[in-house]
Amino acid sequence: MPTKRITDKTVAAAAPQQGRPREAIFDDLVTGLCLRVGARTRQWVVVYTLAGRKQWETLGKARTCQEDERHGMTVGEAREAAKKALVAAANGDDPRARPAEILPEHVRETFAAVKDDYIKFHAKPKLKPRTADSYRGELNRVAAKLGKKPITAISRRDVLDITDGFVKEGKGAQARLVYAILKSFFNWCVQRGILDASPIAGLKAPAKVPPRDRILTDDEIKAVWSAAGPLEYPFGPFVKLLLLTGQRETELAHMRWADIDGGVWTIPDTKRGTIHRVFLPKQALDILKPLPRFTGPYVFSGSAGKNPVSGFSRAKRRLDAFMEAADTTIAPWRFHDLRRTAASGMAALKVPPHVIEATLNHRSGIVSGIARVYNVHNYAVESAKGLAKWARHVECLTTNQKPGKVVPLKRVGVDLELTSTSQRK
Repeated sequence: MPTKRITDKTVAAAAPQQGRPREAIFDDLVTGLCLRVGARTRQWVVVYTLAGRKQWETLGKARTCQEDERHGMTVGEAREAAKKALVAAANGDDPRARPAEILPEHVRETFAAVKDDYIKFHAKPKLKPRTADSYRGELNRVAAKLGKKPITAISRRDVLDITDGFVKEGKGAQARLVYAILKSFFNWCVQRGILDASPIAGLKAPAKVPPRDRILTDDEIKAVWSAAGPLEYPFGPFVKLLLLTGQRETELAHMRWADIDGGVWTIPDTKRGTIHRVFLPKQALDILKPLPRFTGPYVFSGSAGKNPVSGFSRAKRRLDAFMEAADTTIAPWRFHDLRRTAASGMAALKVPPHVIEATLNHRSGIVSGIARVYNVHNYAVESAKGLAKWARHVECLTTNQKPGKVVPLKRVGVDLELTSTSQRK
């Protein structure tokens, strides 16, 4: 690869800008040091070989000598860090496991830098992928406020400002989640010698949130469904499927085309750690059929299927804005309320509680004790019928139809209870 002498002027000229093609500039003084720049980022990268494989490891953001040190590393600092990383790799050590020895102090000890190490060396290797994603998302939210602050300067008051802020916004559950993640994070910092003591040692968790009981009325269901219409892919159909299937938001976000077979959606990794099958009703299949197919595996995605959909808060605000514009504003609600609404709706349609639990892959204790040990029936037929009843109810609500006569229809090996107006696919 062509190399050049990287200088402060080189870094200044390599400012990220919209539409700029990604470029890698290699340094001719330190072999393996690279300044990588694109539309949004300007980073130092070191390229080395470890265990016979070439590795590209990001050292951190690049800055000029005139910029504040909180913005990253200068050319000189990057060269020193790259040299240390190359020596470690030559000795068979993984440079990624030695940030304290390789990176400059002002880079490695900000909250943003340390939380990246925590995710890389603790969350990803030790937690389930979906849990690790949740940890990363919450820590990134905290980093938006504390990211540039030295880890040693973060106080109990800083953490309380964040958790109290969530509580004031009515997000008590998120406050408890962030507290639990930060508790794990700071304990990890103590174990690694980054901190002498956790700033929240002895701090009690935010008050437990009372169980939520918000369900949408029939009129509110119609309002949400109508507002989801103009909400383009991926969120319009996503919201409708949340309501029709009653499944968890994160599990639907991770839906893959390969997991759908003949109308049966298999969720391989659920919150309970079990495999769960959802027998999709006709109305759900009708929503899925016209969706775009990308090379990536995910059904709902903003990156051509490569990654699952995200940005739910923004989508929720847009949905509420559509309802407000249509003069159908409803009482405060959350996406998770759609799951509770589906469960309550099935109950109103005389679906037995234990079948609803099986459909939602949830345990509330209705089937418990010795009965749970011996009752291993998965209620597949009953769950399919229950979802079909609920989907037909939603269809009637949102199209101003009257419920038709219920007739049996056999599909994908399960007797489904659908209406006489439904047609076999």
